[in-house]
This record gives sequence, structure tokens and C-alpha cells, in this order.
Amino acid sequence: MAFLIVVVSVSLFSYLLPFVQAYRLEHPWLLYLLPVVLLSIVWDQKQPRDVLSTRKAVRALSHGVIEPTTWAAGIKQIFLTLTAHLFGASVGREAVGIQLGGWASSLRGSRGWYFSACLAAGFSIVLGTPIAAAIFIFESKKWELNWTDWVGIPLLSWIAFRISSAIGVTHLQFRSFEVTVTELLSIGFIKIVIIFGLSTLVATLLAIAFLYSVSRAARRNKNFVNQVILPLVFLSLVGSVFGFFGSRAEATGLPGLGLESMRNLWLAEPDFFTVYNHPLLFGVLKVFLTAALVGIGVRGGELTPLLVAGSMVAVGIGGLMGVPIGGLISIGFPLIWGIAARRPIAAAALAIELFGFSPWGSIGVIVFGSVFVGIRLGDQITKVLTDFVSTWRRGLYD
Repeated sequence: MAFLIVVVSVSLFSYLLPFVQAYRLEHPWLLYLLPVVLLSIVWDQKQPRDVLSTRKAVRALSHGVIEPTTWAAGIKQIFLTLTAHLFGASVGREAVGIQLGGWASSLRGSRGWYFSACLAAGFSIVLGTPIAAAIFIFESKKWELNWTDWVGIPLLSWIAFRISSAIGVTHLQFRSFEVTVTELLSIGFIKIVIIFGLSTLVATLLAIAFLYSVSRAARRNKNFVNQVILPLVFLSLVGSVFGFFGSRAEATGLPGLGLESMRNLWLAEPDFFTVYNHPLLFGVLKVFLTAALVGIGVRGGELTPLLVAGSMVAVGIGGLMGVPIGGLISIGFPLIWGIAARRPIAAAALAIELFGFSPWGSIGVIVFGSVFVGIRLGDQITKVLTDFVSTWRRGLYD
């Protein structure tokens, strides 16, 4: 029963989200109304039991403690996340799938591998990556698995994806890595190593900054000024900027998921990048904007915005070096999220599922290596920047 609740609720959310995004694109004035999401934040503060948490759901995989919830919690999660996207909040969607998986399991008292499979099913539906969803759960469980985990979690993740596809849930199609890998091969080995190294370094620094910023925003003093006034000022400022630029703001990828900007990245010409339209700038802004919104309590999570920011950063670095950028879009896509989440294998699987296995799974190898190096690099950096240690070691979900 819990699995059915997950499939229905997450499919409904995933089916409605494109319509909400399309409506916002057709009516750019909605961006001015971003401060309206403050109502959801205040509502959550008064009813904390109905706020679903990705971190609590993932922690329950290891600790087995599933907090009680209500039917209203899942309905609110869908409604408030769609509302946030309607007004252009830079938040994600994958967290909603994981949260609704935990919510359904809590409602039905599900435990063990079935609970894990429900979380994987929600992740699989919203992103369209059943293998990456299963591996994300495996990594979250520290690979402490029995045979029911190995069989049941991937199977239900795939079934959930197939059911959602059959009833009309669609996902953005990305250009195959096989098409763009020839551009990378034309760059030269030394230059490729330098670009990958710089991309990994910047992604690591942004992952550290993101985790720290979210934590700082969430820990602000619980008085009226910090709970209401400052978020209202921030949301009003961001909404006013988005509304002023309208469709041009959407082209930057800063409002909403930012996936529409991926089409602009494929067509981008590094020779025409300036200080004011540089993807590296927009990638950094996307990271901090998402951190602020997630930190103050806007529903939706962080995964997709970090994926888009990762592509922007890699393209921006490639642009600075004057190289073809097609292959860098797919390489950079999972870096910031994979490093911040400390999930190198899930990041590699996600890249393969979205951009293709050919040639020889090379994109997965590159992403895994970059994320692994980024995690180790972050460990060394935070030893020096001691203020960041606690948030860094905890990661996004642990």
C-alpha cells in the first residue's frame, strides 16, 4: 500500500510540475510574487509536525526510526512545492520524491527494505533515473545490505519509474554524451586535466559553501525579525529582480529548477561570454540563492538547482579557457550535488542514465573520479576552515 501511495503522489506532483513551470514562463509577472512563499514558511513554523524532511528520511535508512506523520503532510508538500515553483523559487523536486516516500512509509508503518524501496521509488519518478535512485539508497545505507535490499530496491524503483512513464510523467531529454565527447577529445589531454581539476575544485568550494550557508540560514535566531522580516525582505528583493528581468531572468536559470537554461548552455559560444552573462557567475549565484531559500524553509529541496549550477560552473570554466563546452555540460552536471551529498557512485550512475553509457561508460568514470577527489579535497580544506567542518562532514543528508 505504501508503494502505491508513493507512485500516485509523486507521479501527481511530477505530472503537475511542468504545467506550473509553463504557466510561470507564460506569465513572467508571477516572479514578482515570490514573497508569497513566506506564507508557507510561517505555516510550517506553526505546524512543524507536517514538515517532511529529506535528511530524516535518509537517516531512517540506517537508524530505523521513522517519525509519525499525517495525511496532510504529503498533501501540503505537493501543494507548497508547486506554489514555490509557480513564483520562481530556486528549489528542486527530487527531495519531494524522497520525502513522499518516507511519508507514505510512515503512514503505513513500513520498515526494512520496503521502506528503502519507497524512498528509491520517489527519487526514481521525479528524476527518471531508477538505477541512480537505488544506488543513492545503497550509499545512504553504507552498503550494509541483505539480499532483499539488492533485489527489492532496484526492482521497485524501476517499476515505479515505468508506471509513472506509462501514466504520462515526462522528463527533460539531455543531449547524449556520445555526441559531445568528440569535442573533449579535440581539446588535448593536458587541457582536459586542467579543466576537470578546476571544475572539481570550484565544485568542492561551492559544495562547502552551500552546506554552510543552508545551516547558517536554518539556525537563525527564532525571533520575529529573523523569522518573518528578513525572509520577507530577501524574497521581495529576489522577486523584484526576477520580475524586472522577466523572461530574461528565466534564461539565466536562476528562477525555479533552471533546467530551461540547459538549452541555452548547449548553444552558448564562449567567445561571447561577458562578465554579466557568464555561466560561472550564474552557477555561483544559483548555489547561494538555493542555499538561502532552502535554509529559510522554502519547500522543494536542492538537488536539481545544484545539478544545473554544476553544468554552469563547468561551462564557465571551459569558456574562460576558450574550449568547446558541449561535453563539459554533462560532466559538470552532477559534481556539486555529488560532492555535497558525498555520493560518488550515485552521481556517476545519474550521469550515465541521463547522458548515456556510450562510449564505454566514460562519463560515469569521470564523474565518479571527480566527485571522489572533491570529497577528499573538501576534507582537507575544512581541516583549515574549521568553521565549516561540522556541516561538511554531515553532508546534505547524513
